[in-house]
Amino acid sequence: LAAFKSVRSRVMPYFGSTASKLSVIHGADCAAACIAAIDAGVPSGSVYFVDDGAVHTFADLASGIEQALGVRAWLRFPIPRVVVEAVALGAEQYGKLTDRAVMLTRDKCNELFGQWVCDAAPARAELGWSARYSLADGLRETAEWYRANGHGSSRWWAGGTMVAYHLLNEVVENDDRPGPTTDAVADGRGAAMIT
Repeated sequence: LAAFKSVRSRVMPYFGSTASKLSVIHGADCAAACIAAIDAGVPSGSVYFVDDGAVHTFADLASGIEQALGVRAWLRFPIPRVVVEAVALGAEQYGKLTDRAVMLTRDKCNELFGQWVCDAAPARAELGWSARYSLADGLRETAEWYRANGHGSSRWWAGGTMVAYHLLNEVVENDDRPGPTTDAVADGRGAAMIT
C-alpha cells in the first residue's frame, strides 16, 4: 500500500539502485504452488522457491505501479544506505532497551540493498505448477483492490509513509521474543516453500 500511495503522490523513494533485481509471486500463485506441493509425489522436506517466471528490477516494479495507477512518479530518489543503517542502529538500540526483537537491523540493510532473485524451475518441473499472474497483472489487480477499498486518495505524505514503512516496518517482531528473527527473508533463507 505504501508504494502505491507513494507513486500516487508522484514520489518514489527507493533503496540501492533501480537496477536491483528481484523475483515476485502473486499470493494466489503461491497458494496454488503450496497445493501442488501437497498433491505432488515429492519427498517430504523438499524445498521449492516460487516466482512469476521472470526476473524484475525495481524500475520494473515502479513502472508497473505507475501503469496500474495511471500516474507517473515525478520525483524518484535513492535513500542512502548510511541513512538506513543509522535508523537501523537506532532500532537496534530501542530493541536492547525494551528487550524486544526489532525488524530493522543493520544486517537487514543487506537485504534492502541486495538482489532478491530465486529460481522456480524445480517447482515448475517437479510440481507441475506455473504462475498464472504476471507482475503487471498482480499490480493492476492490487491497484483495483486498493481503489475499491478506499485507498485511492492521494496524500502529500505518502512518500514519507513509504520510507517509514520500509525503514521501520514493524519495530517489534516475533511476539516480543528476543533472539534471532523468525522472518525467513531476514534470516537469509529466502522466500521458500517447504513441503
